This record gives sequence, structure tokens and C-alpha cells, in this order.
Amino acid sequence: MNVERPELPPKPGNNAVETAANAVPLPESVNLLPVKAIEELTSTHRDKLKDYVMRFENCADIRAGSQQLKDELQVLLQEFESIQARREKVMTKFSFVKGLESEYEASWETLNGLISTRYGENALRDRMKSDLGMLNSQATALESNHDLGMDQFIQQHLELKEIYHLKRQLLHSWH
Repeated sequence: MNVERPELPPKPGNNAVETAANAVPLPESVNLLPVKAIEELTSTHRDKLKDYVMRFENCADIRAGSQQLKDELQVLLQEFESIQARREKVMTKFSFVKGLESEYEASWETLNGLISTRYGENALRDRMKSDLGMLNSQATALESNHDLGMDQFIQQHLELKEIYHLKRQLLHSWH
């Protein structure tokens, strides 16, 4: 014959009654209730008892966890605010750099225009034509000047015409 042991009432100060299925948390002052009421609570009203205990139990671990999460959130908020401040500084510097870049591009275009106007192919060709015209007019002026001696006239005239023909040959071989 197999005899089962009867369940004993809970000891005073013990907050849980162990049944054959599992342990159920009980309210703090459970020792004031009769054993019959405790058995009824743990068997028929098990779900309601769990809800009651969860609502009114001392939730110190939950409070500590939530306080820790609040502290972590506060730290994250401070870091976010410092990141926002750094972001604003970076955006200000970025705007300044963008301004410098546009200023550089404008200066580059101006300089490139000046170089192209002064040293571009068309400008050099026009300058060469102007130099040829000037050399030709100097040679004509030299021919009309009768104050020079014959040797001096021939030497200067040959120099002017030599330069003229060299530049003219350069102009014609340009392209």
C-alpha cells in the first residue's frame, strides 16, 4: 500500500507554498490566512493570486533595473547632445570650406581666363601679328630716316628684317 504524505501548512515567514505542480508566490502576510484558504488560493485562483502578488509585491529588482535603465538613458541623452554640438561645429566648418571652395573655383576661373586671354593661342598669334606690324613700321621709319650713315642703316635694317622674317616664319608655321 502506497501512502501519500499530506501537505503541511506553510511555515510563518515563508512566502511560497509548494504544490505538486510548482511553487506559487504568495502575499507577504499569508501566514494570517487559514490553511484551507491558502489551498483554495493556490489551486482554484492560481492566476488571480499570481496577478495580485505581482502587483503588490515589493518589486525592488524591477525598480533597480528601471533606475539603471533611466541612468543609461540619461547618459545616452548627454552623449547625443554633445554629438549634436559637435555636429553643428562640423557643419559650420563644412560651410566655411564650401565657401572657400567656391571662392577658389571663382579665382581659378578668373586666373584661367586671364592666362587664356594673355597667353592663349589666339592671343599669342595676335601679339605676333602686332609685333610683325611694329617691326615693319620700324623698318619703314628707318628707311625714311636720312640722318644715319649707310653702314649703320644697313645693319639696323638687316636686324629688323631678320627679326621680322623669323617671327613671320614662326607665325606661318603656328598651325
